[in-house]
Amino acid sequence: MNPSTTEEPLIDLAQEPEIAPRLRRRLVERAKEIVEADDASDATRERLRSELAEHEQRIADAERELGAATLDDSDQREAVERLQTARDDAKRVEAAIAELDRREDEGRRDAWNAAVSAERIRGYRWFVDYLDLVADCKRKQAAADEAAERLREIGELASIRNFQTGLWGLPTETLFDDELLGATSPRPLSAREERRRLGESPLDRLTVEECERLRKKAESLAAAEERYEPMQTDKSAVPEGT
Repeated sequence: MNPSTTEEPLIDLAQEPEIAPRLRRRLVERAKEIVEADDASDATRERLRSELAEHEQRIADAERELGAATLDDSDQREAVERLQTARDDAKRVEAAIAELDRREDEGRRDAWNAAVSAERIRGYRWFVDYLDLVADCKRKQAAADEAAERLREIGELASIRNFQTGLWGLPTETLFDDELLGATSPRPLSAREERRRLGESPLDRLTVEECERLRKKAESLAAAEERYEPMQTDKSAVPEGT
């Protein structure tokens, strides 16, 4: 990678959706890791720079020869030919360096997109797990609510109810087994009374159907991210001797 560009942003992040600074820094670091793991352009760049310097020296030498031939009024054809060849070779190397720069920029953009996509996939998979658990909780909560309602409707026996509330005085003044009596309690609060006392749970805003709908959406988004394949570029594929 060109040392002069190592501190440049991976892409124009101003074009990306708003991302929290801390998450953005983590994604940028991950993208840099991807670039560095797949970067084989340093040696190629050094080779091209060395070749360009050689061609530039050839141009300077040919220009001096052409100047001398012109001054001496001698045959200039060989000097002109050498100058043109050196200039053509230099242009080819400059074009190769420009292409290498383009591929590096493309590689940085691909790495950023890959880092963002991987984070989205992780998030959507988390949503799937979360919504599965919420839906399961909702089903079990519904079953528990149904059982609690049946418990409220079970009716009462005065001989047991009054013992529970202490209206009949001492525990010994009962017809029933103490252990069984100890396992009973007043009927549970109604759902309305529970909400009044405890407030509404965030989970109460979700239904099983809504969980299933959102789960399918998360699965679809995760699958779409997994289908994303950044365009691969062989950044070292610059022919030798350019």
